[in-house]
Amino acid sequence: MIHKEIKLIGQYIDYDTSNKDWWSEYQKGEALELQIKKKNALPLKEVYEKMYKDGIYYLSLHFEGGHDEGGFEGDFKFLDENKKDMHIKDVSKYTPDGWITTYHPLSYTTKIKDQNIIQVFELPETDHSNFKIDKNWLEQKWYDFGFLEEWGSFAFEGHVYGDVVVSTKNGSYNLEANETQESYEDKSFSGYMFEE
Repeated sequence: MIHKEIKLIGQYIDYDTSNKDWWSEYQKGEALELQIKKKNALPLKEVYEKMYKDGIYYLSLHFEGGHDEGGFEGDFKFLDENKKDMHIKDVSKYTPDGWITTYHPLSYTTKIKDQNIIQVFELPETDHSNFKIDKNWLEQKWYDFGFLEEWGSFAFEGHVYGDVVVSTKNGSYNLEANETQESYEDKSFSGYMFEE
């Protein structure tokens, strides 16, 4: 068996939901887990670098949902520097070199001074097989990154649709969405998928 190092990322207090601080502590835990899951986007850095060298400057994917269902829909759009579609059929040539490491959040509950403390650990798991990426793999990495976390399981009375556009130059992204829930609301998110 190959040794795997598990690393403590942080901890939070497991309050009962009746406690006034329950929600803020719960959010700390969610942030720790998301921090770990976002590391799963790291293999995309190499994929994007290869795409950029080939003139693919942007990737775009549509999403929509509501009433307990939804997610990414349709095919990726591979866009040049002018955001014109490049009609890429096979993305396997952009497969990262080497092995892929996936990071999993693990939690452990312990008692310290009569308080339940949840410790969040990171478990890296390396896939030593040779594989070729495809569009499904890319889509799963976008799910893992958390682009659609805002809507979770789309369990709300309403509808949302939009597009995520990622720059292959530096991993910056824009998520534009239209959401209806008795009212109309535009949303916009920007950021970087990688820490410099």
